[in-house]
Amino acid sequence: MTSFEHPPYSDYDVVIGLEVHCQLLTTHKLFSAAANMTADAARPNQHVAHFEQALPGQLPVLNPEAVKLAVTAGLALDCHVNLTSVFERKHYFYPDLPKGYQITQQARPVCAQGQLSIPDSNVSVRIARIQIEEDAAKSTHDDRRGRRIDLNRASVPLIEIVTEPDMSSADEAVEFLKELHLIVRTLQVCSGNMEDGAFRCDANVSVKKRGSSSLGERCELKNINSFKFIRDAIEFEARRQIDILEAGGRITMQTRSYDAALGQTTLMRDKENAPDYRFMPEPDLPALTLSTAYVEELRAHLPELPAARRVRYVRQLGLSHQDTSIISSNLALASYFDQASALCASPQTLANWVLNEMTLVLSEQGASFESCPVSPAYMARFADLVSEDVINSKLAKKLLRLMVKHPECTPEHLLEAHHLVVIRDEDVLQALVSQVIEGNSVQVAQYRAGKEALLGYFVGQLMKLSQGKADPVVGKALLMKELTTLD
Repeated sequence: MTSFEHPPYSDYDVVIGLEVHCQLLTTHKLFSAAANMTADAARPNQHVAHFEQALPGQLPVLNPEAVKLAVTAGLALDCHVNLTSVFERKHYFYPDLPKGYQITQQARPVCAQGQLSIPDSNVSVRIARIQIEEDAAKSTHDDRRGRRIDLNRASVPLIEIVTEPDMSSADEAVEFLKELHLIVRTLQVCSGNMEDGAFRCDANVSVKKRGSSSLGERCELKNINSFKFIRDAIEFEARRQIDILEAGGRITMQTRSYDAALGQTTLMRDKENAPDYRFMPEPDLPALTLSTAYVEELRAHLPELPAARRVRYVRQLGLSHQDTSIISSNLALASYFDQASALCASPQTLANWVLNEMTLVLSEQGASFESCPVSPAYMARFADLVSEDVINSKLAKKLLRLMVKHPECTPEHLLEAHHLVVIRDEDVLQALVSQVIEGNSVQVAQYRAGKEALLGYFVGQLMKLSQGKADPVVGKALLMKELTTLD
């Protein structure tokens, strides 16, 4: 079990809650027929309907695909699905929101009361709610042309996953986010692309005297889109708040951004409360009503989740915890491994070669397991050849590179065509041993005079002569017999 190190904050505890925004992988936007293509858009403001422009008379029409993905995420996070949920208007004035309000769910969200355990730890984080809402437009500042608004992102479907303040260190928060990131990608709910803002996080950070039951005033760190920056921002903010309290000051609720170049959080504005947003029921959308049958149908089709996959790897396949963690954290690798292991008699041997040599070869070629040229079936057969001692480690490395170069060929064909089979025939090996003895008379005399450490030298000469194909166990035995036989 992982034991998270809490930074040495003297007499203070750090309290962290997260609000995670996940753009949903729908074909269309949340309330219009415009294409949901934020990162792939050819040019700004290309995928925009009248609704996103807030033209008069344009009404929202809820995208059922977004509802399906939101409920799927809720079920995976062990949430209670509310069969009736309500949309509301959250009012604020900003250039990225032409309507002057965001349609979201606050009081009665689609999912609530879930939980997610951080892997290899005893930390379980409660999920307060999951709400469906629309994204705002993308606002950028150009020193030459001023602020620019791209409406491609406006009304892109989001789920906002809000946790309770159950994390007490930046490391806990990051590990929670990594597991959540893996889950939404496994579900194909969200691409998880943090660079494009498809998966981004707000962190609510406060500090309190160690052991106190009273929470301190919190500050919200907005729209952080990298695990490293999340860790750095939380650690800086916790230290900043403690320094203020230690100097006799007080913390005021604020919304802050993280400046990665400076490595610090900076003030954006005073923190708003719910009354500031003037929440009101969305008059143009009826309550979202789901049936129990609909929810159970989605539950029945949930894929294997990362936690269950890790358990299966350890209990059924006998993998080490370290290999399990590495494989399950990469969806393309996990999919490739699952296909290969289903056909392989030695999953641990398969894992060893996939994680080490195959990963190295793909990296050298600038490829990945998403485009691995070697089929899972051929990789499974390769692992079996290694585990059955048909081929040794040195020859196996050569074979694997040949398989990448000639993916249409079976491993057995390549073994035969390139003469990579281990030599175990004693008559063939005896002939090679005799050549080694005859070509190293000085060393033979030294060995027979008592310098037995030279045995390794003779084995090396045998392997060199056989181009690495000699069975070292059989070869060593024949060498010892020959070296101890007096002429």
